[in-house]
Amino acid sequence: QVKQIEFSTTHLADRSISVLTDVTQRKRIEKSLYEYKLFLDNISDLAYMTDSKGNLIYANPAAEKITGFSRNEIIDRPFVPLVVEEDHNSLIEVYNRTLAGESLENILTFNSGITCHFTSLPFKDNHGNTIGTFGIARDISDRLKAEKALKESEARLKKAQSVAKLGNWEYDISTGKVWGSEQAFRIYGIKRTSPYLPLAQVEACIPDTARVNQALVDLIQENRKYDIEYEVQQDVAKQTILIHSIAELVYENGIP
Repeated sequence: QVKQIEFSTTHLADRSISVLTDVTQRKRIEKSLYEYKLFLDNISDLAYMTDSKGNLIYANPAAEKITGFSRNEIIDRPFVPLVVEEDHNSLIEVYNRTLAGESLENILTFNSGITCHFTSLPFKDNHGNTIGTFGIARDISDRLKAEKALKESEARLKKAQSVAKLGNWEYDISTGKVWGSEQAFRIYGIKRTSPYLPLAQVEACIPDTARVNQALVDLIQENRKYDIEYEVQQDVAKQTILIHSIAELVYENGIP
């Protein structure tokens, strides 16, 4: 069997010390990756490969931005220390299961502070034996920040609506369903068990249902101004309140 060896030599005063490293497996994998190299070198996602011991044997240029280290600093070294400590167990589990033949996804954060969505796939030799893992890590830090900001914004909106006793609703003309905010349900005195207002219960709460429905029809068919007041007899509290309701059409491709 022919093996490929890399060696480095250090010369001392009375001797020379050489370190030999078996790189046969790494070279074999690098050769099989050659046709993909141009593509991998130009994507913003981290593409990487580990051997059967969990050492990085390949990383594309994006690795430097995502990990915060040069490729020379991470190649032939363990992959696990590159992620935050609380994600070590998750990464090891995914790695072991990938070696066992599974294709998996997970979310991990690098010590650089960048959070990525990982896809981990078994990498096999020409005989079908799993000799490592191949993966893609996509930076989702901005997406997570946007999602967090959206959740915070939604929480503030819910609080503001509750304080102002202001609710909102959306009527989907194509499905006939009416989405209602939490405060919209409270206004009608209906318990929120789904995102959609139960129309039969809503109409039962409105003594002047015909006028309210006609106002909605006029808005949809003729784009007439929808700005009305009407009484609501709350379903649970049994109190009668006065509602001021305003609506406008939303268009998609010219169709409301």
